[in-house]
Amino acid sequence: MQTNPEQGHAATGRDTTNLTARACLVAVIVLRKTNPVSEFPGLIDEQYPMDMAIGGHVLRHVYEHETSAELSITVQNKQIQFNLTSDDQLINIPDDELVQAICELVGLHEQHGSGLSQAVYQYQKNPDGSWGFSSSYQYAGRP
Repeated sequence: MQTNPEQGHAATGRDTTNLTARACLVAVIVLRKTNPVSEFPGLIDEQYPMDMAIGGHVLRHVYEHETSAELSITVQNKQIQFNLTSDDQLINIPDDELVQAICELVGLHEQHGSGLSQAVYQYQKNPDGSWGFSSSYQYAGRP
């Protein structure tokens, strides 16, 4: 699903036009040794656009003056839990587009049988106003 960044955050009415225009994500994917991605060719290529979409949705939830945000996703017993926080917002209720993007990410991993149990995305605002992120993943049944 695509959203129009010029409309701002639907739930709060925040004007995020400037934020999204400057929010050029630079992906720094941190993969752990327990990452089974090598067992699933193509998973990273399929996941990358989802990571970018999730990042765009997350950044629409932060205030312009904030410099960091974190999205954690936990999958257990086919249930998805997620938590979105930022500098000034200890609880941030994701919009439908972010929830859909999270579900698509989990669905992709289910499709590949990766055993994804947790994903954590950490976003940091760079001095030039662009955003970078790192992500880490844990997998069930992996030592």
